[in-house]
Amino acid sequence: MNPIKNDVPVQEFTILNKQIFIVRDDLCSPFPGNNNSKSRGIYQFLKKIDNDTIGVLDTCFSRGGWGVAWLGSILRKKVYVYVKQKCVNDFFRKMAKLHGGTIISLNNVGRINYNYNIAKKDIINKNGVMLPLYLKLHETVDEIEKVSFNILSKYDIKTIVVSVGSGTIASGIVRSADISKVKIYGIGHKDLSLKNRYNYIEKMSRKKKGITIIKMNYTYGQPNYDIRPPFPCDLYYDRWAWAWLIENINKLNEPILFWNIGGEWHHETGLFPAFRGDGITSKEEVDKWIENRGLI
Repeated sequence: MNPIKNDVPVQEFTILNKQIFIVRDDLCSPFPGNNNSKSRGIYQFLKKIDNDTIGVLDTCFSRGGWGVAWLGSILRKKVYVYVKQKCVNDFFRKMAKLHGGTIISLNNVGRINYNYNIAKKDIINKNGVMLPLYLKLHETVDEIEKVSFNILSKYDIKTIVVSVGSGTIASGIVRSADISKVKIYGIGHKDLSLKNRYNYIEKMSRKKKGITIIKMNYTYGQPNYDIRPPFPCDLYYDRWAWAWLIENINKLNEPILFWNIGGEWHHETGLFPAFRGDGITSKEEVDKWIENRGLI
């Protein structure tokens, strides 16, 4: 049975007299899944692979390893999660381990491309398949396009705001939207390469000038503790995009759609002290699930 939910909630809010719809695509993979839109494409990709050994590179702030290990356990695949040594015991890696993943420690000083090549070489030596860097999968774009098209067909949306990391989720949204009628804003960190993201999104969406990317003054992995949206919202990505939306709300045509990619987890502490996770599963239920898995 497909563990990914296609029929995710769309919540409506009126904020500063503006109508905003929130696509809770984090709920496509609720706990004990990793609450992240990219899980859509990961599941489709893993289903196609005959190889039973899979490798994935995590950053300290990434829930990719958690998601791949979760889906790998369902599809009976052995998953190796590669991450810098300083992050091997963080909550996100604990969750990957609880789903049967094996955590492989990498040198703390290695840059991401360097570490990816090391991980890929190791997984090939294990006769396995390495997932692409940043989990940039065609399958994710395809799956997001389907869900986005279905949602946009029900609402007369004028503005879309979405966080941009790799640009994979944004590509699916742009591909599904009528960009002559909808203005799409992608919000990213200050070190984002605009040229690379525009080129990637244009290639994957098959549309030119389908999105305007805004770089905010924060670094990759920097959590946003300054705001608390009225829904569970990723600390490292979506909260920054939400902050930009609120700051610029009077300049945006409504109705506005905000695509929520990730749930509200802390990479080191999980739900402690006051995070909401998927907004459905309580901290007590999460703790109990972990305890029953035999790792506290």
